[in-house]
Amino acid sequence: MRRYFSDQLDISGLRKEFSKSPYIKGKVIVFERVNEKLETHEVQRWIPHELSPSTVEDVGTIMLIEPHKTYYGEYSENPLGLSPTYRAYVVVWDVKIVDRIRRTIIFKKTFEGEKPPSSLSRFFSGDNPIKKPSRLGIGVVRISGNICFEESDGVWEIISRPYLEELKKFINSLPIK
Repeated sequence: MRRYFSDQLDISGLRKEFSKSPYIKGKVIVFERVNEKLETHEVQRWIPHELSPSTVEDVGTIMLIEPHKTYYGEYSENPLGLSPTYRAYVVVWDVKIVDRIRRTIIFKKTFEGEKPPSSLSRFFSGDNPIKKPSRLGIGVVRISGNICFEESDGVWEIISRPYLEELKKFINSLPIK
C-alpha cells in the first residue's frame, strides 16, 4: 500500500502516557513499520470516510502497527512438495495509538495470530481438503484463513497472522473525542 502521509508525520521522540480508555481524536491514519519505514496499513481502507484524513493537518490520531514473528516450531511433513521441512511462525502486531497533538503514545494493544496446527495434513484431508492452494503472489500460498506458506530466502515458512477483522473491530470500538 502507498505511503500515505508517512513522510510528513514525525513519530520520533514520543512520550508514553498510557490511558485505560483509548480514543480517536480527529482523523486517524494507520501505519505499519516495514523495514524501518512507515507504510499505510491495509486496514486504512476500512476506516470510515469521516475519520479518514484528506490532508496531513487532519491527522489527530496515528495508529502504529509494529509486526514481529515469533518462532513456533517445525514440520517435517511435505504436503505441497515445496520443502523437506517448514518452519512455523506466529505474527504478533503491537499496535500503539498516538495522540498526534500531544505527541504521546496513549495506548498499546497486542494482536496475535492463532497457533499453527499440530499437523499440516489437516489442511489436505478431511471434509474440506485443500486440493490446490491459492497463490497470492510470488512465494505466497494461502492454505487456510490467516495461515499461509511463504517463501523467505529460498526457505518455505508457515506464517499465522492476526485476523484483520479483530483490528477493524478494535478501531471501530474506539470512542471519538
